Amino acid sequence: MRQTQRNISLIVLGICGALGVATEVRAAGFEHPDNGTISLGRGGAYAAGVDEPSALYYNPAALTRLKRHKLTLNLNLTDQKMVFERAPFTFLESGREGKERTWEFDPVENEARLFPAPMYFEGSNLGMENFGFAVGLYGPSSHGARKFPDAVGSTGPTNASPTAVSKAGQQYMIIDQSVLLVYPSVAAAYRIDPAKLSLGLTLQAPMLSVDYNLAADGDGSQGASQGGTPYVCGDPANPPGVACFQSEEKYDLIAPNRLKTFGYNFTFIAGALWEPTQNVSIGASVRPEFKLHTKGEVDVAFPDGLSGIGLYMTDQAATLDTVMPTVVRLAAEYKQMDAGAKPGDRPAWSVEGDYVWEGWSAMEAFRVKLAGSISDVACLVPNPDPTKPPTRVDANVSALSVTCPEGSQSSAIIGTRKLPNLNLYRNFEDAWSARVGFEKRVAKSATSETRLRTGGFYEKGATPKEWTNLDFISLNRIGLTVGGSYILPWGSIDAAYAYMYSPTWTVTNGKYEALLPLEICAVPVTDDTSPDYLVNGSDVPVSVACGKRTESVSHPVNNGTYDIGLQVLSLGTTLNF
Repeated sequence: MRQTQRNISLIVLGICGALGVATEVRAAGFEHPDNGTISLGRGGAYAAGVDEPSALYYNPAALTRLKRHKLTLNLNLTDQKMVFERAPFTFLESGREGKERTWEFDPVENEARLFPAPMYFEGSNLGMENFGFAVGLYGPSSHGARKFPDAVGSTGPTNASPTAVSKAGQQYMIIDQSVLLVYPSVAAAYRIDPAKLSLGLTLQAPMLSVDYNLAADGDGSQGASQGGTPYVCGDPANPPGVACFQSEEKYDLIAPNRLKTFGYNFTFIAGALWEPTQNVSIGASVRPEFKLHTKGEVDVAFPDGLSGIGLYMTDQAATLDTVMPTVVRLAAEYKQMDAGAKPGDRPAWSVEGDYVWEGWSAMEAFRVKLAGSISDVACLVPNPDPTKPPTRVDANVSALSVTCPEGSQSSAIIGTRKLPNLNLYRNFEDAWSARVGFEKRVAKSATSETRLRTGGFYEKGATPKEWTNLDFISLNRIGLTVGGSYILPWGSIDAAYAYMYSPTWTVTNGKYEALLPLEICAVPVTDDTSPDYLVNGSDVPVSVACGKRTESVSHPVNNGTYDIGLQVLSLGTTLNF
């Protein structure tokens, strides 16, 4: 009983200690093989061979292998090289003359290369035969930070210089981000001895915090009102000599938008482990798809080119909805045991193969809902002295309307316009990886043991080429890993290294377009459920005014070359109690 109480106390203390780690467990994007130092050294092939508390992540059924209290602490240090050189953007200048202009772009690189991801796992059988229990706190095996050049522009293309160079070609995809995804977890497992089968379940409460900054094109305030009919430059449907409109990435209309949200949900991992002989283990685990609904606010830095209008937001509230995929692991391990080995002894060597499938096709778009409107309405009280300016008074502001109090007059250029809901399309595809890992004891004494590991994998990415984006990018890659452990009676010291290679990724048919939140005819980023607003206070609905457009007023901003490289150094220890 005392031993059981001691084990429970250690687990409780471990949970409290992990709260200090949680603020540093950041991850985003897509996972690479994989969490944990031992697993990384084996190429991420670990769902059948795991024998320490990180089993709650790989395969909770394997927790029945815990015959004593264990604490596993790991730190993955990920270095991600990410260089993007955007393809030149050539357009016809708005207006009746339609002269050709070109933006060229310098290469940009992610400045937030080194990313730490600590992990905590603790488990025990609590003195109960055939049982295993564990708690843990970790993030996905990924890189959660981006920092590219700030939204900047230079003097744009002109008649005298029809070509200009931008130093932030990625700004309409991303400027910077910091994403925190943490999985507080508790798990239990039970072994059915006659069947040599263990079953386990991990319960989780994933928490997502998003800080995401990208630029929008602040153009479009004239939009459908220009000439009465909103034609897109370059559209063959344009009547000759009629003014047109399109996004030109004007340097004085760059509008950074920072979205900050937080939310949580609940999910689980179910696992099974069959050990028909002392030499063979077959494992499987599954985590179902789940959604994350986060709430927060958006902050818009209105561009210099619109400073004279006096724009403001009526409500900064925003929500972000995303989907996390189903993850399935299938694994088989063969272990060569020493003569006379007992259950729980380490093998002389082992080899394991894993197949991991991730259902990323469930994630079509990041869906952002904006509660407020954009407005430049000012309420003015006329001055009895006509030589003096009117007095400005506070307007009656709600999320969807701005009205002036009695006795004042409304002054505006664009009025009040509901901000559209945004579908930030990614159209991810299902991903999978094939992994193999090998482990061998190379030295052993009465009090110590040295083990070496190596592994490799191939991973099919989730990013379709035409929807490539720097925020969350998952390319095809191959990886090679090495690792080792020095084991003593009190525990082990572990280390591993992984190098992952992806070929240069070139996008020529990009479909991700610059956002134009002020342009009422902007498609396809607006949500179909947005109300049908009238054009600048007229009696013409947007659906009618914009109906003659056959092309988008925006344009792709993700064409170019992507050079992505990744290496991971992992350090860890497992302590025995």
